[in-house]
Amino acid sequence: MSGRLLIIDCNAASRMLLRGRLMEAYYEVETLGDPGDPALPLRAAKADLVVLVAHRPGRGIQDALRRLKSRARCATVPVILAVAAEGPRGEAGFDLGADDVVRLPVSDAVLQVRIRSLIRIKRSFDELHLRDLTVRDLGLDQTGLQEGAARPPLNVLVARGADPAGAADLTARLGACTRLTARLLEREEDLPLRIGGAHRLPALVLRLTEPEAIRTGFRRIAQLRADPATRAMTILALTDPADDATALQALDLGASDFCPVDAPADELTARLVGQDRRRRMMDRLREALAASLRDAVTDPLTGLHNRRFADAHMPRLMARSATDSRPFAVMMLDLDAFKSVNDRFGHAAGDLVLRETALRLSGAVRAVDLVARWGGEEFLVALPGAAEEEATGIAERVRLAVAGTPFALGTAGAPLPITISIGLSVARPGCGADLVGLLAEADAALYAAKRSGRNRVEVAAAA
Repeated sequence: MSGRLLIIDCNAASRMLLRGRLMEAYYEVETLGDPGDPALPLRAAKADLVVLVAHRPGRGIQDALRRLKSRARCATVPVILAVAAEGPRGEAGFDLGADDVVRLPVSDAVLQVRIRSLIRIKRSFDELHLRDLTVRDLGLDQTGLQEGAARPPLNVLVARGADPAGAADLTARLGACTRLTARLLEREEDLPLRIGGAHRLPALVLRLTEPEAIRTGFRRIAQLRADPATRAMTILALTDPADDATALQALDLGASDFCPVDAPADELTARLVGQDRRRRMMDRLREALAASLRDAVTDPLTGLHNRRFADAHMPRLMARSATDSRPFAVMMLDLDAFKSVNDRFGHAAGDLVLRETALRLSGAVRAVDLVARWGGEEFLVALPGAAEEEATGIAERVRLAVAGTPFALGTAGAPLPITISIGLSVARPGCGADLVGLLAEADAALYAAKRSGRNRVEVAAAA
C-alpha cells in the first residue's frame, strides 16, 4: 500500500535515515525539521500519515500534536509518535492525540505494518466522510459523527489463557484504570454469550506469549473476525517484546493492535480506548449514512446507489483524485439485448437479471469503487485512483463476472446466457479533465463496444 508520509524530526541524521527506510517501502516521503513550523498543519493535511519523532521530553512535541489534532484540515490524518529510548513516556502520547506510539529503534516490519493499518483506516474513514458530505448536500437528515451522551467505561475481557495468574494480575491492573472495567474471561468459549448479553462488544485482551496460547489466540482472533456478531470488536494482542513475528501474524489475522506484554497499564488502556473510539466513530458514520441513504439514494430493485447519488458523489471523488494527483476512471455498462429478456420471459425475469447483475458487479469491483444503476439496464462504476491498466483489468473482470455464468431465471428452462458491453474512460492526473467530458467519453466507448459485437470492453481514445 503506497501513500504520502510526513516525517517531523528535529534531528537531521535521524530524519534522513527514517526517510530512506520508508522510501524503500515505496512511500512518498516529505520531511520537516521543526515541529513548531507554522506550515505544519498545511503540510500534514496533504499527507496520509504523520510520523512525529520525539527524542526527548519537551513542549514542542506536545504543541505539535495539539496543533495537528485541533485543526479541521488535518484532524483525521493519523499520527504515529516515535519515542526514542530516552524520550517521553509513550502512553502520554495517546492522551495528547497520537493514534499510535512506537519505541525507537523499531523494526521496519513493525513500523510498516502500523503505517499500513492506520492509512487503511484513514482511507476508509475518508470515503465514508465523503459520502457523509454528499448526503448533507442532498439535504437528507442524519446525525453524522455526534457522540451524544458521555460514554461509560470501556468493558474489557481478559482471556485466561495458559497463565491464569498472569491473566488475573493483568485484569487487576486494567481494572484500576478509571476508563476501563476489566473482567477475567475464565472460559474463552463463553465469549459469544458474553457479547450477546449485557457486555455487548467489549474489548478483548489476549496474551500471546506461550506456544499453546499463541495457537489458541490465533484461532480465536480468526473466529471472532469471521463471525458477523463479533467482527467489529476491539482485540488487543500482548506479545513478547522481542517476538515481532507473533505480533505481525496477529495483526494479519485481524487483531486491532498489539503491544508488549510488559507494557504499563496506562499504555494498554490508551490503546484499548483509542481503538474503541475509532471503531465507534466508524460505526456511527456508517449507521448515519445507512439510515439516510436507504430510501433516498438507493435503487429499490437492485440495492445499488441510484443516479441521484452518483451525480452528487462523483464530483467529490474526482476532485479528491485530482487533489491527490491520482487518476480517475469511469465505466458505463449496458446489458446486451436486454429487451429480448423482457419480451421472451416477462418483466419478472428481467428484474431478476438486473438484481443478479448488480450482485455480480459489486463483487467484481474494489471496495472503494462506486457502483450505481444509471437507468434501465445501464450501470455506472466510478474507480477513484485507478489508472488505465488497472481500470481495464477491473472492467474485464466485470465483463467475465456477467458473461461467465448463465443466469438462472427461476423457470423450468435452462439458465440464460447474459452479456454486458462496457465503455471505459480514464482521466490522468493533471490532464484537466471534467466529469461531463469523462462521462461522454465513456458513453461513446460503450456504443463503440456495441457496434464492435457486444460483450467487450472499449477504452475511450482520449483516456
